[in-house]
Amino acid sequence: MVDALHAPTAIDTGGPRVRKQSSRGGETRAKINEATLQIIKREGMRGVRHRAVAKEAGVPLGATTYHFKDIEDLIVSAFIQWRGDGVLRGNPIVDRVLGFIEKNAQKLSGSELGRKTLAREIYQFMVDYEVDQIENHRDDRIIELAFYHESLLVDKLRREVLDYWKTQLSNLMPPFTAMQSPDPMADARITQSIFHQLEREAVMKGDDYDREILKTTLHRHVCHITGVEFTP
Repeated sequence: MVDALHAPTAIDTGGPRVRKQSSRGGETRAKINEATLQIIKREGMRGVRHRAVAKEAGVPLGATTYHFKDIEDLIVSAFIQWRGDGVLRGNPIVDRVLGFIEKNAQKLSGSELGRKTLAREIYQFMVDYEVDQIENHRDDRIIELAFYHESLLVDKLRREVLDYWKTQLSNLMPPFTAMQSPDPMADARITQSIFHQLEREAVMKGDDYDREILKTTLHRHVCHITGVEFTP
């Protein structure tokens, strides 16, 4: 973003200067957003104040008030950056399931053994994904829950969260479509709900989190969505 005070005038030939200013502004915003995420992780939303964020980011206090008109604006921006970072990491569970189905389509179609093989693989993909989300990205789960709670109070953030969930659903649908589910959207929504609950419970329980409960829950879910009973 280019400040009007620093935008080139009609006689200024400083095109590169505009790009430099814009780049610097974007870097500052990103740094402030990242500082906000770190504060949310440690202290929750109550810790997000302009002065605290500026100190965490190592920028002047005026930089936060210049780039963000108020705390709500800052929180929404931090969520958008956090969400974008997650999107850049891709959708490994979707890619793995689709890749497996495509590679083994002929072998999987029609037979009971093929359906059990598919169910077992989907189950393992889901377990691997959720264990990674809970055990290797716990900080992200804490930040995520804080944003969800805050979205009840901030309309703009609520719209961003709902849009994020909609994107999650769209990303989860292709495997169920490939499996010829009679209702891929419903299966995706159920799967999303289970993932959210497992992650929420794990974060709340901390050291008391039980991976076996996660595995049992996902096993029953996959049995239901595939219509076959199998041994993990």
